[in-house]
Amino acid sequence: MIGKPTAGLVGAKKLAVDQERRRAERAGTPYPPGHQIGHVPDTCLSGNPVPPAGWLGMPGISNNYVGGVSGRYVGRKVKGVRIDGVIP
Repeated sequence: MIGKPTAGLVGAKKLAVDQERRRAERAGTPYPPGHQIGHVPDTCLSGNPVPPAGWLGMPGISNNYVGGVSGRYVGRKVKGVRIDGVIP
């Protein structure tokens, strides 16, 4: 997976999440209480505030973990992802 530099996407990312939350509520399918709206894949990896694979309701701690791990790459181009040393 190849990402794009993400510096400056924080505001766009928040706006996209807010719009998705409102869309889900209007459609009668709100995200469960205690869940955050996660980007699939994370904006850091896609460089896109509107995720190419959609949205995912995630318990806060899991979404925060993904964002926390990828946060050090904000503003940098991510060339690939390895999970346990293997490219998925």
